[in-house]
Amino acid sequence: MKDKSWYTNVKFVAIIAAVCCLFWGSSYPAIKIGFLLFDISPEDIPSKFVFAGYRFTLAGLALLL
Repeated sequence: MKDKSWYTNVKFVAIIAAVCCLFWGSSYPAIKIGFLLFDISPEDIPSKFVFAGYRFTLAGLALLL
């Protein structure tokens, strides 16, 4: 049996890179849609900070899982 790290497997690295690009690329549209869903105006800075805090908290919880 080969004892090979997953991080040297080309297919695994390509899939993980594609998933990361998908998540990073979708963050801008997701933020804009979130602003529309929660009725956050461009001038409402405190609501933007609260929204960002929720997003980072959810991202941290997802990372821990």
